[in-house]
Amino acid sequence: MADQTLPDASIHVGGGSRLLAFLAYLLGPLGWVIALLFGRKDPFVGFHVRQSISLFVTLFVGVLAWVAIAYLSALVPYFGPLIGFALFALVISLAISCVILWIMGMIGALRGRYRVLPLVGQRASKWLGGTTGSVPPTAEVMAEAT
Repeated sequence: MADQTLPDASIHVGGGSRLLAFLAYLLGPLGWVIALLFGRKDPFVGFHVRQSISLFVTLFVGVLAWVAIAYLSALVPYFGPLIGFALFALVISLAISCVILWIMGMIGALRGRYRVLPLVGQRASKWLGGTTGSVPPTAEVMAEAT
């Protein structure tokens, strides 16, 4: 997906908002709490908190599913452990993908961009609500937040 930046060049995301959005990615659940405490009404911070949560949930659910399947498949003689090891390769690829998306999110937050993360970003709007989809907030929404 193409990089989505602010629709109006006159809209400026402040340094405090960028820092809070960056912390939402960097510190995980603690960063979400900090960002929401200090930037609750800021749509930029909220956008990146939702993106970070969806990334974290995707990784957590993927690892949890692997653990459950590997545990159950271990009960099958001979081939069960092989299934668990084979699925571990998928978990590693998921983890590598999430690290790449995590870095992309942090860079987008520091640059002041509304970048919807590929693969997981669209789910954030379904799971958590808000404008995380294709339309970044307009100048009117940004003006209301200040």
